[in-house]
Amino acid sequence: MVVGIAEAFVLLGIFFGASFGLPMGVAPGPEDPMMFKIAPENCVFYSCWMGIGELDGEASPTEAWMAQPEIQVFMDKFRIAFRGSILDNSLNEKDNPAKKAMTHLFTGLAETVMRNPAAFYITDFEIIDDSPALTGAGIVGLGEQTDRIEKLLNAFETELKKFGAEKFGVSPVEVDGQPAFRWMLPDSQTEVTFGLRGKYFVFGMGKDSLSVKSLSELAQNSKTESPKWLVDSREELPIERFSSMAFLDTDKAIDLVKIPDGGMFQIRSIFDQVIGDDVAEIVWVSGLDNQGFLTRTSFHTAGELTGILATLNGAPLSIKQLDYFPADATVGGATRFSTKKLLKMVEDIAKRTGQEEAVDDAFAEFQNVTGMKLKDEFLQAIGNYVYFYYKLDIGRPTAGWVASIHIEDEMSFPAIFKKLNRSIEESIEEMGGRAKFETKMIGENEFYTFRENAWAEVTWGLIDDQWYFAKTVDDITAHLAGQPKGNRLSENPQVVEMFEFGDKEGYGNPIAVFDFNLPSLLKGVWMFTTMIDKDEPMSSKFDLRFRDVPELEVLIKGVQPNIAAVYRTENGFQLLQRQTYPSASPSVTVVAGAMIGLPYLTAQYEIPETADVGTVKNKLRQLALASLNFEFAHEKFPAAFTTDLEGRPLLSWRVHVLPFLENQNHLYEQFHLDEPWDSEHNKTLIEKMPDVFKHPGLELGAGKTVYLANAGEGQAFSKPSEPGGKNSIGSTAMGQIRDGTSSTAMIFEVNADHAVAWTKPQDLPEDSAGVATLLKRIRDDDQFVVVLCDGSAHLLGAEDMKTLQAILTLNGGEIVRMQ
Repeated sequence: MVVGIAEAFVLLGIFFGASFGLPMGVAPGPEDPMMFKIAPENCVFYSCWMGIGELDGEASPTEAWMAQPEIQVFMDKFRIAFRGSILDNSLNEKDNPAKKAMTHLFTGLAETVMRNPAAFYITDFEIIDDSPALTGAGIVGLGEQTDRIEKLLNAFETELKKFGAEKFGVSPVEVDGQPAFRWMLPDSQTEVTFGLRGKYFVFGMGKDSLSVKSLSELAQNSKTESPKWLVDSREELPIERFSSMAFLDTDKAIDLVKIPDGGMFQIRSIFDQVIGDDVAEIVWVSGLDNQGFLTRTSFHTAGELTGILATLNGAPLSIKQLDYFPADATVGGATRFSTKKLLKMVEDIAKRTGQEEAVDDAFAEFQNVTGMKLKDEFLQAIGNYVYFYYKLDIGRPTAGWVASIHIEDEMSFPAIFKKLNRSIEESIEEMGGRAKFETKMIGENEFYTFRENAWAEVTWGLIDDQWYFAKTVDDITAHLAGQPKGNRLSENPQVVEMFEFGDKEGYGNPIAVFDFNLPSLLKGVWMFTTMIDKDEPMSSKFDLRFRDVPELEVLIKGVQPNIAAVYRTENGFQLLQRQTYPSASPSVTVVAGAMIGLPYLTAQYEIPETADVGTVKNKLRQLALASLNFEFAHEKFPAAFTTDLEGRPLLSWRVHVLPFLENQNHLYEQFHLDEPWDSEHNKTLIEKMPDVFKHPGLELGAGKTVYLANAGEGQAFSKPSEPGGKNSIGSTAMGQIRDGTSSTAMIFEVNADHAVAWTKPQDLPEDSAGVATLLKRIRDDDQFVVVLCDGSAHLLGAEDMKTLQAILTLNGGEIVRMQ
């Protein structure tokens, strides 16, 4: 059984504490003041972490778990596999020495940032021509790796001089009198200026020359004290052994995210309505103390709570309310949650998005079915305390769960409850026996069960002021019997500590408590790992095998459930989370991810590349995306051309993808789809050719394009599935590309001699030799751009007939590895 990389990372995600991040921060390295000094006074996002220090197996349960030999061996194998994966995906034997040197440099930096202190920040962000432009800067502490990184940088500089810096897109510069390099990131509007400063690797980001300015500002910041917002955040969220931190100014961040007019929604509007317009800042801090791994998150708010946060603005919980929770449940939670405020939020969103009528219709349907008004009758009786838990049992995977809603109006709700159940019963009877509705009396309590099949079954009952839900009556009665001493969540030392923490800090009891018992989950699903061939690699490009993962006894040794609590504070909310597994906070994941991604960027850097190549790639990607969206909508790719009832060609695929290109639907509506491309009417539209079909470097006549499809019998763009004027659907579906979408060509750039009117039903010839003729003389080196069926664009040489022949076929059995 071969397991893909996605499955592998699901397992690794569970292994690393149910957090899909990097297992870093254990044990934290010593604090490096430079990581804090470089932070600017005003920024949108800031993130730092202190790297990894020496483990002390007696200092905390987390370090004791990490110090197990089996865990350490696995971590070493993971790092080796990770490095090999980067180099395997980034380097190719045909690469020039400059590119190889750059890849080795950034791979070395990626490995360094996994263990050493690092920080970076963003001060501005915008989208230009569908590409990101980031402004900010960052720093990596090199420590003992300084000599190694310096040698890699010198080797890169040497090869760069031999190859020619201008060809590589990198240029040596001086910043504040010290050497650095400027580099335009591939497929981006962001330039990076980087270099060494003592025992630190530093970089600045920005559009054009702003990267140089950003690097200079970082240097100036390093000579000052930490900004006030950072000092205040550290004081607000102290942690005994600090590991990482992230800061987000939500107001600035949302205002910087510009969505073009006509987009589906605006970020500011949605964030304010759903999350709340009073959230100003979010701060994450993580680290260790003698109890294990700890994460603290603060949401700074101002004024009256709105959005989803308003629903949590209830009275604190009592620890006695957790007596009925089993301590060994797999997952559970309790909170004060206002259904009335949630419904108001839904109504507000509906008003602002023009969906008010749809919500009113839903309310009317509820009243029609139940005979009750949702807002004025049903929800008025519902309280604001809800809880749930689930205890995994492989023998009964859909059972073992209980949920409850507190009833505020005990006097009137029983009548409402009976009316609701009567309505449900009548609705099920109308279904004609496809489902069953049963009632059962146990003592003085009546329970109701809806059952459609073994997987779709739910039981509910009203007992005093609680409305209970579960799969079966037995689950509810077992819950009501209570938990024996020693198995109550309220007795868990971490939970008790959460309540004591709130009193000590002056927050009071938490307004929500959540429990995730990872050992319980692992015990429940571990039996399924026997079905995995443990000698198979997790991926063909990631040399790690399932037999490398430690046994269950090692994974759960000394591990406590993850416990989280939410508190209402004077300036907003605070989330406190404790766990044994070393989890990755947002700051760790972002810092490491940003640096780890750099080697992959070098893999995209194709050399040499003339000025127009990037533009052509971008245009072909747009056309490929439109074609892929067409296939998603119609379950087939576009036909190469449409025909009349007699089979005569009418209009090219380039016309029929217009509705899937931005702002081109109006042009599509102007065509007479049942007429040929050169009819008296349709000829008038040739001169309106959209910019996406224009070539940036070739001299062509008006309305002519050199973007031709890999079309023909058995190709992605085939003959129409049926003849007839408006039928633009071809006969090829995505699943029929058996060679793989990353090995099959979709659209080519051809030379000017073979340009065609963009509406004309004409594309590539069906023989590869004929195609090769069309691909020469576009550039001096006979290179051309092709976009594959996965949407990726590549620069190839017309003389590479082997690759060309392979990508022209859908089912030729060739697997092509493109650079």
